[in-house]
Amino acid sequence: MISWGYDNKGQATVPTDLGPVVAVSGGESHSLALTSAGKVIAWGGNDQGQATVPKEATSDITAISAGGRHSLALTKNGKVIAWGDNSFGQTNVPPEAAADITAISSGGFHSLALTKQGKVIGWGYDTSGQATVPKEATSDITAISAGGRHSLALTKDGKVIAWGDNRFGQTTLPDRLPAVVAAIAAGGFHSLALSKDGVAVAWGSGKNEWSVPMFGSLKLTAVAAGWLHSAALGADGRAYVWDDNTFGQRAVPDQATSGVTAISAGSFHTLTVKGS
Repeated sequence: MISWGYDNKGQATVPTDLGPVVAVSGGESHSLALTSAGKVIAWGGNDQGQATVPKEATSDITAISAGGRHSLALTKNGKVIAWGDNSFGQTNVPPEAAADITAISSGGFHSLALTKQGKVIGWGYDTSGQATVPKEATSDITAISAGGRHSLALTKDGKVIAWGDNRFGQTTLPDRLPAVVAAIAAGGFHSLALSKDGVAVAWGSGKNEWSVPMFGSLKLTAVAAGWLHSAALGADGRAYVWDDNTFGQRAVPDQATSGVTAISAGSFHTLTVKGS
């Protein structure tokens, strides 16, 4: 695993004893990793207990998500485990997320879960409606992403649904959005979508509004959104990062220029998993 960018709480300092990692997730000032053995490992800021992994998350975990100052994990049985900051109820997992969950996502102060039936469940901070799931996202959803104060969902036919804070246009879907979207990512004040052909589109406001670099014929395979920066994984196995570089989160180290298999963006740091 390789990480870089803002490291004021040690969130970009990767522990030396991680072992084989299959997934990573960056929060505001903490980071999570999922080992091949299904164990969650956390490091960085821990002022709200967000990096203190509960016993239930030390085995049989299939997915992780780091939020502002809280964390989520998903068990192989489809149960959501939450810990850390609960100022707005973001770790109070509702009864309907107790089983049959297939995906999770942590926002700034809210949380999302996706049921096996394709319904999005939201809870936590809802001042901008980010945790109030619209009717269109209560069936046929295949992916979710929680941002600072907004949320995204992807339908089975590749359509994006967005709700919550729209002060920067992050939930106003642009005309240039691909007809069929394959992946989504919600950042602090912006949103990303990836077409089935590997082309990324951004909207809202990052450091440079609506910007996506020209990648030519390169196909992107994954996207991730931080607070003010964006990241993508190329089909060439390289991490690509753009927009804000205040803390070096855009400065991709040599180790992440090949063989990368997964990518995540924390608020001001970037994380990758490199294959063996």
